[in-house]
Amino acid sequence: MVQPRGAKMRSSNRVKLALAAFFAISCSGSSSAQPQGDIQIDVGRGLVTVHVPPTYNSSTPLLLLLHGYSWNAGIVESYMQLEALADQEGYLYCVPEGTVDTLGNRFWNASDACCNLDGSTVDDSGYLRDLIEEIQAQLGVDPLRIFIVGQSNGGFMAYRMACDHSDLIAGVVSFGGAPPLVPCVTPRPVNVLEIHGDADPVISYTGGSFMGLPNYPGAIDGVEGWAINSGCSLVPEFPTEMYDLVSNIPGPDTDIRRYNMTCTVGLAELWTIQGAGHIPPLTQEFRERIFDWLRVHPKRGVNVVRLCQAAAPNSTGSVGRIEASGSDLVANGDFMLVAHALPDVGFALFIMGTGAGQHPLGNGFLCVTSTITRMALAPIVLGRSELLVDFGAPQIAGLIDPSETWYFQAWHRDNVPVLSSNLTDAIEITFH
Repeated sequence: MVQPRGAKMRSSNRVKLALAAFFAISCSGSSSAQPQGDIQIDVGRGLVTVHVPPTYNSSTPLLLLLHGYSWNAGIVESYMQLEALADQEGYLYCVPEGTVDTLGNRFWNASDACCNLDGSTVDDSGYLRDLIEEIQAQLGVDPLRIFIVGQSNGGFMAYRMACDHSDLIAGVVSFGGAPPLVPCVTPRPVNVLEIHGDADPVISYTGGSFMGLPNYPGAIDGVEGWAINSGCSLVPEFPTEMYDLVSNIPGPDTDIRRYNMTCTVGLAELWTIQGAGHIPPLTQEFRERIFDWLRVHPKRGVNVVRLCQAAAPNSTGSVGRIEASGSDLVANGDFMLVAHALPDVGFALFIMGTGAGQHPLGNGFLCVTSTITRMALAPIVLGRSELLVDFGAPQIAGLIDPSETWYFQAWHRDNVPVLSSNLTDAIEITFH
């Protein structure tokens, strides 16, 4: 039978899907024991606490939070307040600390632009990788959902980890940071979100220099540089919805610039907080939106060819997207389809076919052709719908075999201009 996943089960429980007939409408660990409460890990710089959520299992996502220059773990957690939501969403959660410079300030040796004022040779990139790998060794971590959120200097460090360890990191969120001035090229996909106030006097929205160090790029240039190296079109989407991320600016204050078309390596996104400085007071929505973004940006473990780029935007202002996670190895049995950037109107219908084309249907385009199988309905919750495919189920056995190429898409209801329908883009996957 088919069981759709609910919103609160996303982080810990996976639901199995058996294909229906066509109808008319934080890296895996070696530990097998359940940890009792938080654990402490030392990889050479003293003990670091890893918070273990109540829903912990052998494939729990991992989130690291990195502090800014002169801050420490306690200060950045007090400001960002991510631990409670990490617990609720089912993430292993860790807030490590950088070393102390000659001024007595903690810092991360992230790039020549921030914030190594002493010319230190400390290897923070290696330290953080060692920390992540030790967490993997002691706990079960989902290898497709290892994320880093960094504030200020921590944002610079998050980009450094994405550049150095694309085999490990699924996505990074930089709040008031910046990527390298010369964009790095990552051999594996890494998704990037930059959140930046356009009135930031410390790390300027338009680029500049921090305390006489070499220049860093502006927020738009930095995200576009990442988009270029990710194979994304430089024609961004501008969703109509705005976010309310800071409490000292009345009403919605944040617009979205999203580069997610034709991307082959990773996705790039910029949230601009209008009128905000470097350390604005945050709303609870800020925290929730970060976890919403993490939830839909796992590392791609499937070789995907994206199709149907001419799909029409839906009522959210975005083109609905379909992603695949897990593995394209049939024997692994962990292939998942995820549709997102959808309006919250009922359900999504996942379809698959043996060919690709482009035919008008509703407000969008049907891009799956030839023999089409309607797979299953799944609810849309917070703009996202997902299904996990069980290759051993009777309905799919013999349909998807190694070396075969299939095409996938999701159909959904919409409200533009009245109740109507639309479709996501489509993907081509060759199974192994």
